[in-house]
Amino acid sequence: MEKVYREKSNMYSLSCDKEHILHDKREPDITEIRQATIKKSDLEYWEELPLSSLSPYTKAEYDAKVAELVRRRYSADEEFAIQRKAINAAFSPSTVSDTSTALTEYQAYNTYVDDCKQQAKDPSLYTNNEDTQR
Repeated sequence: MEKVYREKSNMYSLSCDKEHILHDKREPDITEIRQATIKKSDLEYWEELPLSSLSPYTKAEYDAKVAELVRRRYSADEEFAIQRKAINAAFSPSTVSDTSTALTEYQAYNTYVDDCKQQAKDPSLYTNNEDTQR
């Protein structure tokens, strides 16, 4: 990363080569930024990332893929019902007719969601998004 301090404006001009991008560590999403002008006080928040290390999908795409995979088995209403029963079983057992069934159902649901999260990390699921900027 090349840094040029502009004393007159008290700012830095940052740039990098085409094999890297600049990233503001305070931002969760990564976009292709190769030049930036920043306040001197913000310099510590910027980093240079090699393109080869970037994920083929954004956090928003990953979250949407997890939701899509979960919806193959559970509707949103079913998810809320399972979660509500598990919470009641844990904190108000007298309100649940069969506490062990509610917790078993929740464990199965949670295992499925964890599996969906693992599946959603597969880059091949995002091949249609190659032109999306990171």
